[in-house]
Amino acid sequence: MDDAPVIYGLEDFQARALTAHTAETEKINFLVGTQSLRRVNQVQLIEFDDDTSIVTKQTFDHPAGEVWKIVGAPQSLDLIATVYNN
Repeated sequence: MDDAPVIYGLEDFQARALTAHTAETEKINFLVGTQSLRRVNQVQLIEFDDDTSIVTKQTFDHPAGEVWKIVGAPQSLDLIATVYNN
């Protein structure tokens, strides 16, 4: 495998909140929170496969507002916390 960079786009969103999802020990996962004044914001769970360089995502609506900070619980895959502005 070469060490080519991997680029991930957020479609029409901007983001300032990004963290590694450390509860997942078998995969490379990141959590991204979006910031938009005009659209419903999102939390995206990004999975990167290091062997194939394939990026997959799961998207969750975050209707409470713009995500300014995001943290995943270190022992739970199902629990995250966000700091947001509405």
